[in-house]
Amino acid sequence: MRVTSTVIFTALVIVMLVTARDLLIPFVLAVFLWHLIRSLAQAFRRLPLGGWCLPPWAALTLALVTIVGAASVVGQIVGANIQKLVQVAPDYQVSLEQKIAEGFDRFGIDRPPTVETLVSSFEVSEIVAKSAAALAGLVGQAGLVAVYLFFLFIEEKMFRKKLDMLFPRAERRARFNRLLDRLGRDTRTYLALKSLVSLVVAVSSYALMAAVGLDFAGFWALLIFILNFIPNIGSIVATTLPSLQALVQFDDLWRVLFVIIGITALQFLVAYILEPRFLSSSLNLSPLAVILSLVLWSVLWGVPGMFLAVPIMVNLMIVCSLFPSTRPIAVLMSRDGSIAE
Repeated sequence: MRVTSTVIFTALVIVMLVTARDLLIPFVLAVFLWHLIRSLAQAFRRLPLGGWCLPPWAALTLALVTIVGAASVVGQIVGANIQKLVQVAPDYQVSLEQKIAEGFDRFGIDRPPTVETLVSSFEVSEIVAKSAAALAGLVGQAGLVAVYLFFLFIEEKMFRKKLDMLFPRAERRARFNRLLDRLGRDTRTYLALKSLVSLVVAVSSYALMAAVGLDFAGFWALLIFILNFIPNIGSIVATTLPSLQALVQFDDLWRVLFVIIGITALQFLVAYILEPRFLSSSLNLSPLAVILSLVLWSVLWGVPGMFLAVPIMVNLMIVCSLFPSTRPIAVLMSRDGSIAE
């Protein structure tokens, strides 16, 4: 009976996650953004200012301005580089056709297909329509995230009072407070370590690409930083894009190989040395569980689910560890089977 109830409950949760994704994704993004702003505000308050610290309202305002400013700068960089890519696309097209022709000549195949032939096999109007719809949906979600975020900051003032009413017993209230502290601490740990590791690989990749004169090196480095927040798949895409750029741009093979091998080596260093050393030991996450979580949330929520997969997994493991019935799930999700009380 218990197994049947668990299966039915799990199925209902999955159905809810899929059917209500347009409402849940902006809310979850707003929660993590709210947490990021609060954490950044706390960091600003701890800055050494000669024995004086920023008042809470000033630290919160500075954190909010920092996040909004960073998002605005990223948006401007992405938009400007996309425009430049569109402008130089005809030159890249000619270079790509020449390389395709050379490749076909080596295998003795006549009349290789041109880029126009390859592009004409796709429904361009359909692709444009879907891209416009996706962009409109993204803008709409950003507005909904902002609304959720606004009300989260309003609601947090009454949260402690509601918590006291929800848990009148001091013991249970203290246990719930410890749960919130662990959720906040591990989420901050993940964001800080992942940001640091991604920044290291992005800066290193930029230095490598700039050294050989790869076009849009700063743009690719920014994408590498962002994509590294998607476990495994993000690093593959981050390696592929600048490698294709090098293949189209350069005629000499050594610079192409330098970019491909160099960026691949950096991603290998991150995926198999830096992240397992810092993230796995700090958050106690199983690599297999991370992959399964990535696949699950990418199926349920698409690209946003890829970015949220690990933070959701961290919080889920903490919650499961608190109850005897779900503690085995937390043990399976952990790296070494040890779960903190």
